[in-house]
Amino acid sequence: MKIYTKIYTIFGTTGEYSDKCIWAIASYYNEELAKVHVIKATEKANEWEVSRKNKYANPPEGFSKYDLKLTMDSTGTNYYYVTTDIIDSI
Repeated sequence: MKIYTKIYTIFGTTGEYSDKCIWAIASYYNEELAKVHVIKATEKANEWEVSRKNKYANPPEGFSKYDLKLTMDSTGTNYYYVTTDIIDSI
């Protein structure tokens, strides 16, 4: 098995316990770009969390270009990235 390179995939998450929701957002070959994306997505989600009147309201479609699937419950939304190897065979 030969490892060609790595990718960095960003995930969003909201909720906890049995109602936890996790979704993939984007992947990068460059780790620094993935880190910046996580920071920008977090900033935009925090902006929505502070401005919303109802703690269960989701933002309007297109609110965040960093997370087109942005959803949020009373726990807010968190972002992280994971590193994955790209390989040539099993």
